[in-house]
Amino acid sequence: MTPSARLAALVELFDQWQGAREPAEIIVTAYFRNRRYAGSKDRRWISNLFYKSLRNMGQIVDFIEKNNPVTTSEKRAVAALLKLEDISVEDLKGIYLEGPHAITFDDGDLDALAAGELPFDPELNFQSWISEKLKTQYQDHFPKVAAAYQEGAPTTFRVNRLKANREQVLAALKEEGFDARATEISPDGIILSGRANLNAHPLMRDGHIEPQDEAAQISAILTDVKPGQSVMDYCAGGGGKTLALGALMENEGRLLALDVDGRRMQDIEPRAARAGLGIVKMDRVQGLPETPSEQDLFDCVYVDAPCSGSGTWRRQPDQKWRLTEERFKDLINIQKSILEKAHKFVKPGGKLVYATCSILEEENQKQISAFLKTQSDFKVATIKGAEMGLPASACNGGMLTLTPDAIGADGFFTAILQKN
Repeated sequence: MTPSARLAALVELFDQWQGAREPAEIIVTAYFRNRRYAGSKDRRWISNLFYKSLRNMGQIVDFIEKNNPVTTSEKRAVAALLKLEDISVEDLKGIYLEGPHAITFDDGDLDALAAGELPFDPELNFQSWISEKLKTQYQDHFPKVAAAYQEGAPTTFRVNRLKANREQVLAALKEEGFDARATEISPDGIILSGRANLNAHPLMRDGHIEPQDEAAQISAILTDVKPGQSVMDYCAGGGGKTLALGALMENEGRLLALDVDGRRMQDIEPRAARAGLGIVKMDRVQGLPETPSEQDLFDCVYVDAPCSGSGTWRRQPDQKWRLTEERFKDLINIQKSILEKAHKFVKPGGKLVYATCSILEEENQKQISAFLKTQSDFKVATIKGAEMGLPASACNGGMLTLTPDAIGADGFFTAILQKN
């Protein structure tokens, strides 16, 4: 594809994203599926700038509106080239706005955009109601948190302890030319530079690695589950935490994966087989007894609750523009309901682990505070993050709150509640 065709494709993606409900990832995948002529370098250039623009879209729109009240997909794309990629006006005119596939762009609009300054204000890259929540919660720390969301998230994998060790996997990847390094906190994590795709790689195919952010790996490790124990993954979804917990259990014990929608768990069985994990059983939440008997109780109940996903907005930047206040309130009610049900399955002396990929306190600390007011037989088990090398600032009130600026991983919250 020519540079002008790439720019035109970026405009088309902005158009499709504006009028769609689907996640950006689905839109991008469908777009290139219907355009097989786009080479790998073309797809990488277009998608990278598309996601970078979504992460910085608040600043881009503010910048455009200060120069021209009408914001279009064409202006978004041109502003991204000028201000995010630092392309000169001369190159933009001579390379990106020339040729048979070039978009039509007014010279006056181009000169106005070129003359303006992109505001360095990460606060603009959130909806105003979200910015207000984050500013109130993080106060002086907010600028660093907001700035972290301007960059993309790392590509991270978890090494499956049942089949491999990290040193072996790192050596194999480096021998193939991958720029790979170990995560600093998780003993099982590997980070690859760039947007490396290992979906068809033998390490993935044979179950030696699984994609999983370091923050999620840390959350699983903090459960301190042991071989032979009984563990429930209450909101299993696709099974990423289920597999991590099973590896920590060394494939010994009882591991039950649950979800309200059985379709969400359809990948767990093949993923578990690939990982060599034979102790996983699956059921729907609706299949649980209303009043658990002793045999229905677990040493650990792990709840990765549905949430805003605010901790993952670097890799899913479109979602921060899709979230509504009404949906946010619904999620808080869902989280409360899940805690009210899941805690019943914790045996005396066992633990309830509540986690979200969110950095908003309404979904995290406030949920725990409200739960403890009604459940006096639970108490917070203090997370000693320093023992893992976690920053002290991330372990407030005995609970772990990771923001993307802390260790470079996703934002993630974990609270461990011990039952008396």
